Amino acid sequence: MDTPPSRPPDSARPFLNALSVWAERTRTDWARASLARARALLAERPEAEAAFRAALEQADRGLGPFGQAHTQLLYGK
Repeated sequence: MDTPPSRPPDSARPFLNALSVWAERTRTDWARASLARARALLAERPEAEAAFRAALEQADRGLGPFGQAHTQLLYGK
């Protein structure tokens, strides 16, 4: 099995930046929760734990039950 890269692929950065701008402009819970989840998925291994905790907290407020469950699955809960 291949080991995943230790840092996010460069191709993901423009999308993360666009999502960040969108979340800041709209200031909606859904956008902030989506940004937190994207940051967690792209976080370096040492920061991933804290990033997923933040994403789970945001998911409670902004993604509804399905989005919250999806975030939990991505985290490994």
